Amino acid sequence: MNYLESFHTKLRVGIMPENLSAADRLKFDLCSKFITYLLDNQLTQKQLAAILQVDPSRINEIVKYHINLYTLDRLIAWAERLGIQVEMTTWQD
Repeated sequence: MNYLESFHTKLRVGIMPENLSAADRLKFDLCSKFITYLLDNQLTQKQLAAILQVDPSRINEIVKYHINLYTLDRLIAWAERLGIQVEMTTWQD
């Protein structure tokens, strides 16, 4: 298991705080999708940054789940560029 796979595994196991807003839960899930995309396509963070036309430091922030640095709109736009489908559902308790 390489570093990124190990890091992804560590972050996905019970790391999402329970008190996140719905928007932050979606941001967290999108960050996870970006990591999965990196692994599935055997890309480096620098290569993904080039695809998304962003600075590589932005990708590093995403793989570390710094969800407070990004708007939901921006993460969704990047996901769509990669062909990641985003679906939102609403419900009432």
